[in-house]
This record gives sequence, C-alpha cells and structure tokens, in this order.
Amino acid sequence: LLTPKDIDVSRLPSEKALNVAMLGKLSTYFDFPEDKWLGALKKLFAEKFHEGNAVAFDVGKGKKEGGTAFTQKEGLLKGPIFLL
Repeated sequence: LLTPKDIDVSRLPSEKALNVAMLGKLSTYFDFPEDKWLGALKKLFAEKFHEGNAVAFDVGKGKKEGGTAFTQKEGLLKGPIFLL
C-alpha cells in the first residue's frame, strides 16, 4: 500500500507535486522503463512543468538528488503546479 506518508514532501517543488511523486514511488513496483513514465508525464503536462515533474518523480523513486534545487518558496516555480 502506497500512502502520501511515503514521500518527503519537503523535497517537492510544490505540495501539488505529490501526485507525480506518488507515480515515482509506484514506478518502483513495475518493470517499465523510467523514460516511458516521464514521457507520459511530458505528454500530459505543459512544458513549463516538465522539470518540476521530473524532480517530483525522482523524489518518489527515492533518488537522493531529486528535489533539492527546486522549491516554490525560492520562486523558481510559480502558480498551480502538477494537477492530474
């Protein structure tokens, strides 16, 4: 069972990125190439969200480098983000 508690939301670009981070976590249970997951996200979201979605996905996968450089507090990403 996956829950939002599985994700360190402090590392996400926005709290709204939780859904993409959950997809990253879910992806660890399936044998699909990462580029297919990210490609699907790119098709569903505007280009301005691609970098933030990739960060959120990495956070969900548990990658250590994901989510350290992009925070809404720093003003790098603004407005409604990552709605599915």
